[in-house]
Amino acid sequence: MSSNARVGDALGGKIYLALLILVHAALIIPDLAERILSPVHLLDLGITLVTIIGVFGYAFEKRLGHPHFWKAWLCIQVSLDVWSNFILPAYIFPPHYILLFMLMIFLLPEYLMLYRYGFGEENAKSGATQ
Repeated sequence: MSSNARVGDALGGKIYLALLILVHAALIIPDLAERILSPVHLLDLGITLVTIIGVFGYAFEKRLGHPHFWKAWLCIQVSLDVWSNFILPAYIFPPHYILLFMLMIFLLPEYLMLYRYGFGEENAKSGATQ
């Protein structure tokens, strides 16, 4: 990847990271204020924090954890998002597929960054020198 493309990609990653943090904070802070965090909320919060760490590492080009971890984490993250957004709600209430589809579109850059963080060319080069 050319250095100009990587600079633009890194800037986009930083902007997306800020947006991701703002959206998650807007969703979590009201629950914290009302103290209604269930074990499922806490599990989701932990998963979200790990994912944000991965997006941060990608956006700021910092090695946080082994690439194999991020490869596995990408699979876990996508699986949990599909399960919690499409499969589980179908048993509880009729899902609003258009809203869920828009959510998945919003999360696509997250998946792409985690993919590049775990599988990217930069990681192959840095892994060879370690």
